[in-house]
Parts: sequence; structure tokens; C-alpha cells
Amino acid sequence: MRLFLLFMIAFPLHSAVAQSPQLYDSKNFKLQTDLPKEDAEELLEKLETMLVLVSKYWAVPNRQKIECVVVADLRNWSGTPIDPRALPSLKANAGITFSDFRRRGNRTSIRAVAFGVARTSIVQHEAVHAYAYYAFGHCGPPWYAEGMAEMGSYWIEGDTTVTAPRHVTEYLRRSKPRKVKEITTGETGKIGSWQNYCWRWALCHLLATNKNYSKKFRPLGLAMLTKKKGSFSSTYGKQLRELEFEYGFFLKHVQPGFDAERCSWDWDARFRKLKPTKSVRFVIRADRGWQASRVRLEAGQKYKLTAEGSWQLTKDGEPVSASGTNNSGQLVGVVMTKMKLGEPFVIGEEHEYMPRVTGDLYLRCGDAWNSLGDNSGEISVSAEKVE
Repeated sequence: MRLFLLFMIAFPLHSAVAQSPQLYDSKNFKLQTDLPKEDAEELLEKLETMLVLVSKYWAVPNRQKIECVVVADLRNWSGTPIDPRALPSLKANAGITFSDFRRRGNRTSIRAVAFGVARTSIVQHEAVHAYAYYAFGHCGPPWYAEGMAEMGSYWIEGDTTVTAPRHVTEYLRRSKPRKVKEITTGETGKIGSWQNYCWRWALCHLLATNKNYSKKFRPLGLAMLTKKKGSFSSTYGKQLRELEFEYGFFLKHVQPGFDAERCSWDWDARFRKLKPTKSVRFVIRADRGWQASRVRLEAGQKYKLTAEGSWQLTKDGEPVSASGTNNSGQLVGVVMTKMKLGEPFVIGEEHEYMPRVTGDLYLRCGDAWNSLGDNSGEISVSAEKVE
């Protein structure tokens, strides 16, 4: 038997309940719940949509109907038996999934049952665990199992931006960042705490959506799910320094609408110092995060940065120059030294800048981190030394 707990702050699925438990059925789910019929059918629809996305990601169809027991009010279940192992979690306003393996001869059968209070995200999370048991017989290590179950509960078709609830993103932004190694090799605090689920989700979301890591993440997950050779350290060991930086950056800026793919860092860029009397020109897009200029600035040396062109901050917005408008849309820069970022500074259409430390210059369009998706256009920037 394997079990997973989920403790979350979430809004209830229902507004009022006053009925005994009923059975509802859909293509992939058997649902027993005391929710009103309308809410039960709505939940089944959401579960079916989620299952399509999850099974498409892992490219493994669901093998049998998933049983879900969803409780709105335990008082309605006085005449209906509930697995006593699930009661502590239900009373704690949480969820739990039990899987029982039975071997008959050379065959092993699995029965997975997802229990949860009547909150959509909790039920979806537990249903992902049940799907994984039927598809793979295993959910993978805790960081992956819980992180992906959280992703499954938040996924929206065609949207790879952050869709986690605001209380999750606010908790991550105001908390002391945890290291990637801490999440993948050990846990701090209560294993089932909703805070630990936040860290696991954040790491899985970044690995699944950031172009620097996403190509390796799905094969790694399948290897862990099928108990084949594959580990986090062997997959990302050579990239751990960059990954730790990007995970920390993600945690600092995460909010609904943040696009980790657009904000991927270009680690392949090669930076060089400018030669005297020579200028370098490069292009900065409005719909990306920090972009590599490939220029290494020297401490104490003055540089002149000049920008030409325009970009748009909304789909139908008016084009604006690198000077922006209403304190938005300005061309801004930042210097990275030994994997640490300095303070961003405004460049606008023309700016002379003297860095205090030697480092690599990155630039971006000064827009909210969760509003880059509707930006368009690009600006051409030139950099030269000022003697």
C-alpha cells in the first residue's frame, strides 16, 4: 500500500450540501459523493479534462476507471461506509490516495481509490496519483509524484504559464528559497504540509516548461515512474548551477501568468569585452525575459548604449520607443557577475553607464513579469565604449 497526503488552502466546490452520498459515472471515473448532482457532474467534467491533459503528457492512456470518494460533509455519510484509513485526512480537510496490489499467479491487479474533501484541486491532485498507479504501477519519488500531481490539478489546456492559486505563488515569493537539492534529495518540515507541495510544484513546473530543462524532464519522469535507470542527479547534474539560479529566479518572480519558457536564460551565449572604437549591435525582443547582449562590461569603464525601434506592450497597443510610457516599456539592463544579478537600471533610448563590477550585460523590456505574452516587437541596441 502506498499513500499520499495533501493539505491545501482551496475554495470549496460547493455552496450548500444536504444529501446522502450518490454514485456518478463518466468515461474514466466512478465518483461517490454527497455533492449535489449538478456539482458532481461539473467535477466529473473537470476530472475528465484533466485526465486528457495528464495522459497526453505521459503518452499513456488511462487503463481503468478511477474511483473517487469526495466528501462535502461527513455528517451526510453516517449510513455509508468510508475506508477508515481515509478518515483522518478527510477530517483534516485534505485528501489521500490508497493503492492496493493483489497478486494472483503471474498477474498483479491494482485498485487505487482517491479520497478528498469537496475542493476541485484536492480531488484532481489525488486523481493524478490514481492514474499514475494504473498507468505505471508507481508514482515516482515524493518530490516528483506530488509536484506533478499539483501540476495536474492546475493544468489548463494550451496554457503553460503559471496557473497555481495566488496563495501558492505569494507563499513562494515571501519565503526563504529552498535549494533544488533540498527538494529532490530530502525534505524539511512535515512531509505532507501544503508548503512542501508548493516547493515541489514550483520545481516540476519550471522543469516542465523552461526550454533549458523540459526536453530532459519528461524522459526522466517516465524513467522514475517505470523504475528504469534514471535519476535527477544524473539528468541535471551538469546543469545544476544554472538550474539553481533559474529556480531561485522563478521563486522570486512567480505569479499567475508568469511564463517560464519566455523567461528562460540563454546559457549558451558567449560574452566578450568590447574593443576600443568598436560598437556591437544586438536585438532585444519585447516578449522575453532577460536576454543576453553578449557584451561583457568592465568595471570602471564607461559605455554608451543606444536603442532604436519600437515595441508594443499589449496586442493592440500603440508602439512605444525604448523610453516606454507611464513607467512601463522602458529598455532596462542588468549585469550578472558570478551568477548573481546587480540592480536593474533604465537605459531608455540612450544611456551612459559605468559598472562597478565586471560582468555580463542582459536587457529586457520593462514590463510586468506576468504580462510578457501579449508583447510584440523588438528594439535594436548598440553598445560602445566611451573613452
